[in-house]
Amino acid sequence: MVSSFYIDEAAALRNVFKVIAACDHVTSVRLYLEFYDEQAYASLAAYVRGASSLKEIDLAIEIAYLDGEEDAVKGYDERQRSLSNLCKALSSNVEISTINFTSTIEIGNDDCQELADAALNNRHLHELSVNCMSESYVPVFLDRLLSRLAQCYNLLLLRVQTCDARDKLRDVQDILRRNCSLVERATRFVMGEHVPYCAHAFQVVSEEPALVFNV
Repeated sequence: MVSSFYIDEAAALRNVFKVIAACDHVTSVRLYLEFYDEQAYASLAAYVRGASSLKEIDLAIEIAYLDGEEDAVKGYDERQRSLSNLCKALSSNVEISTINFTSTIEIGNDDCQELADAALNNRHLHELSVNCMSESYVPVFLDRLLSRLAQCYNLLLLRVQTCDARDKLRDVQDILRRNCSLVERATRFVMGEHVPYCAHAFQVVSEEPALVFNV
């Protein structure tokens, strides 16, 4: 686990990400960041974008708001750009299977769509947890997800904040239950239960990384 509680200097944190990037055996990282440094966040995004061995990432950002500071608007915009860069990095890495992303600074409209695209374009991603969207942006995320989710079989678990778009969330969860059922039945087929119910599921998801992970 990398935590700014123990590493309180931005330069040291930047070096940590550079070191981790050189370690091909690192497949899972947990990051807890409670201060902001533009270059450190850029280093983190560069690491996430290029880490072909990274399978699981748990990222928690707990930064105080800038109320009362003279450059509050400038600082907020800078932090938003850094978070957008992180969202793009998470979406671009098609080897990640689990993303858990929490932040006290809310991400924007485009960022929500980037994370939805991660689930739609990354066949390895089977678990996505996002707790950094405003209530008004959750439906944007769900709309983007629902645009192609019915044709995707990789995503098995989704966690987002509660919102008024319960019908959209229900539609997403129905598809995820379908995916879980297909993977579970296909796994039973691989393990020797060669009945039509399981054989059909295997035909549908036989090339899905989620099945390989489950087996």
